[in-house]
Amino acid sequence: MIDPVILEHFRTMKERDELDAILPEILTGMGLEVLSRPTIGVRQYGADISAVGKDEDGQRKLFLLSVKRGDLSRTEWNGDSDQALRPSLDEIRDAYIRSVAPEHKKLPVVIIAVVGGIVPEKVLPLVNGYMEEKEKESPRFEYRLWTGDSLTKRVLEGALREEIFSFERRALLRKTAALVEEPEMALRQYACLIDGVFADDDLAPVERVRIMLIANWIVFSWGRDAGNLHVPYDASEQLALRAWPLLYPIIEHDRTRKLEASHVYYAVFTQYLDIWNAFISEKVLPHADTLHALSFSVGSVEPVDINLAMFDLVGKIALGGLIHLWLSPTGPQFPIMVCRTAPRAERIATALAEMPASNPTLKAPMLDRHSSELGLALLLLCCFEETRERAAYWNREAAQALMIAVSMPGHGPRLPSIDPNYEALLRDDKALTDEELKDATAASTLLPVYGLCAWILGDTQLLGELAEFQEKHLTRCNAQTWVPNAGCDDKLWQGNQRTGSAFQDLEIGADGSKLLKTLRLECAENTAWNALSAIRLEHWPLVAMACRRSRLPVPPQLWMKLAEDVL
Repeated sequence: MIDPVILEHFRTMKERDELDAILPEILTGMGLEVLSRPTIGVRQYGADISAVGKDEDGQRKLFLLSVKRGDLSRTEWNGDSDQALRPSLDEIRDAYIRSVAPEHKKLPVVIIAVVGGIVPEKVLPLVNGYMEEKEKESPRFEYRLWTGDSLTKRVLEGALREEIFSFERRALLRKTAALVEEPEMALRQYACLIDGVFADDDLAPVERVRIMLIANWIVFSWGRDAGNLHVPYDASEQLALRAWPLLYPIIEHDRTRKLEASHVYYAVFTQYLDIWNAFISEKVLPHADTLHALSFSVGSVEPVDINLAMFDLVGKIALGGLIHLWLSPTGPQFPIMVCRTAPRAERIATALAEMPASNPTLKAPMLDRHSSELGLALLLLCCFEETRERAAYWNREAAQALMIAVSMPGHGPRLPSIDPNYEALLRDDKALTDEELKDATAASTLLPVYGLCAWILGDTQLLGELAEFQEKHLTRCNAQTWVPNAGCDDKLWQGNQRTGSAFQDLEIGADGSKLLKTLRLECAENTAWNALSAIRLEHWPLVAMACRRSRLPVPPQLWMKLAEDVL
């Protein structure tokens, strides 16, 4: 069954975003050295991808690929469009071949027409006739046609060959793809798959990541066809995090293999963004300002279910916005106020800022761990002048919901639970005794978020209310946040919630200065932060991603640049 699973994957791929992305990994799996990859906005004269290496006959050759998605119609073969395949093949011979590197100019050339799907019988004679005629004109050039069947065969003989992708692993991939409409079950299968592949010490780290990269594309295509992208998103996020500790030592220290590892991790991150765009940009953000639209899509009437699902969605949206902020041409080293230099991130922030008004459940987190998702969202909104006012509104509403829930349990918003078990979320706050209320408010990671965000946004009234509330109602509450420690680097990328340290006993202070002073001192003295691999190598969004995945509060180090702008 694995062949149809992979074949359907190639047939449904989009050329630029997906098929172009996976082909370099297939070529590498064949033992070829990839010379160039698809580049948006750069004229490529027919050749989307080039590679060099030994062919099946043992001779070293130059391989030039022109790529088309889906099935090949007569128009797509030789129509008026700039994207027609035959003119692209002509351009390779007429223009591209003149610009190859000197060391490759005398090599035999293999020009490959890649079609993700099939070539219909009425078109196949035209393609074969063209290739035979061109080969007669010059014996140096050899033409080949790769269809979805050919690509499937090469995947199974290369990156997913039997000796490294066993029957058991193929079965797990099949089950993951088949169960995409049942996310919980599918992700259990996927967890077994990625655990097995990444634990295989017989494979080089780059090869392990490449295998999962291809597996994720397959899961994505099946999820898209089923109209459910929860599993592909989760898989891509897992891979982005778990591939990091495998590859960053090579990227940082191994000069001979640095480029290959960098290309593979770039492909992993690009895959994450492609899936994020298909899921969040296309399916979610267009409905961000429609009253109750996203809440209704949760498919439950239980307020707890809606609240949990909506904050999970908020975290994913905010993370994508922060990544696009980082990827902008003047992307900051850490989140700061930006002005018109990150339009994509700003559009995401603008849509996110609409959600609390259109989905009122977001004004009152029901789980204390929502400090992670809410923190990421407020962090993004604080970076743009246009969304700061709505960030202040959201922060104020959520903070007031906490104060009402604690001071009048059962007569207002639900008290944010420090116990993540679902049963605890269904409790009746009215029935809480004084001792039970003290236990329920024994700790809070939300309170420092509200205080820090109020400081950054200049909400002095809220700061005063929070300070008074903490002194009056939460004297026994351990207000805390999360910070990295010396032993958390590799654990952080594995989704381990028991990593890093709790930075405890935080006090807001009358004007917020006490909280800020304490956090600034911790940031100055915490040497583990700069020692994190993602910080050393300037990939700070990975820390945000790990916090979202493990439901850890956003560390104060990511807030400090914004806080310093206030001083």
